[in-house]
Amino acid sequence: MSAVMQQLTEGLMAQDSALSLFPAYAQALHDCSEYWHRHGLLAHANEAMLGIGCCGPKRWVNRMTGSLPLWR
Repeated sequence: MSAVMQQLTEGLMAQDSALSLFPAYAQALHDCSEYWHRHGLLAHANEAMLGIGCCGPKRWVNRMTGSLPLWR
């Protein structure tokens, strides 16, 4: 998943856009402070990811997702 994030962020980020990772370990945590503590310790390079959230201009999101309606 880190390769995908690297591709998404290399020159493709639109102004006023954001990407958010959804790591698998977050499902097991129920306390916000515990999540942020663990999040700070990990580089996400080898972590299993459940998905990526894309937020930004419609044209940019469409370019990121292509013709995959379930991604929008």
